[in-house]
Amino acid sequence: MRDPGLKRVRARIDELDARIVGLLCRRLLLAKKTARFKKRGLRSASREAKVMGRAKRRAREDGLPPELLEAIYRAIIAGSVKIQVKRK
Repeated sequence: MRDPGLKRVRARIDELDARIVGLLCRRLLLAKKTARFKKRGLRSASREAKVMGRAKRRAREDGLPPELLEAIYRAIIAGSVKIQVKRK
């Protein structure tokens, strides 16, 4: 029989995963809306640097590897741009 503690922890992870997916969906919908306001190109190096800097700073504050958050946010930004391209 599996450890009930492990089962509870995994259930909490599953709940967090569902929330993360929901938040990512909301974020991508907002990113999609930004495309209509952009006059020149979809990418803004300064905006991406700010987003990345915030994520890495928060990671350090919370004791996470900044490289992990950087990789995650690079994927989020790439997905956002992909959605914006489809929008235009």
